[in-house]
Amino acid sequence: RGPPTCSPPAGGLPPGDSGAAPAAHVGRAVEEVVAVEAPLHLADLADRVVGRWGCDRVGPRMMQRVREVAEALAKHGRIGLRGDFVYAAGDGEVPVRSRAGTRIPAERIAPEEYRAAVLRVLRAGDGIDRKTLTGGVRRLFGFSRTGPTLDAAIGAAVEALLAEEVLGEGSTGIRLRV
Repeated sequence: RGPPTCSPPAGGLPPGDSGAAPAAHVGRAVEEVVAVEAPLHLADLADRVVGRWGCDRVGPRMMQRVREVAEALAKHGRIGLRGDFVYAAGDGEVPVRSRAGTRIPAERIAPEEYRAAVLRVLRAGDGIDRKTLTGGVRRLFGFSRTGPTLDAAIGAAVEALLAEEVLGEGSTGIRLRV
């Protein structure tokens, strides 16, 4: 595959891979995407940003540019950045969204979204075994099967919630401690 191709970009952005796009243009696009889609993985953020300029895919220069701009915005409190995940500024409620048809893999879902999904499933029941809980979270995310990555991420969220004593586990399964 050759370099990413972009249609002539608006706002004076350079054609090609757009790795030299001005920080202000990239920053504005990053903030607009984050306001609607956070939390999201940096790779998905970069896809959305370059998609605004008609690019068919993210090149390495543009991926680096999006990361640099996201880091600068996070430093100034405009967005949150933890690891490879981007968040809206502040500690708002994390939405749980289906990934059905998006081709977004389990490893690109923020840990906080796994946590929120576990809590949502448990609010609907009274004591759920781990397998049923895992299946409920999988369905919320729109996955047709539970692979090892998804299973591990859901398990990690459950274990963290148990350690924090937000959840309890007994003979009737896992439940919220309220």
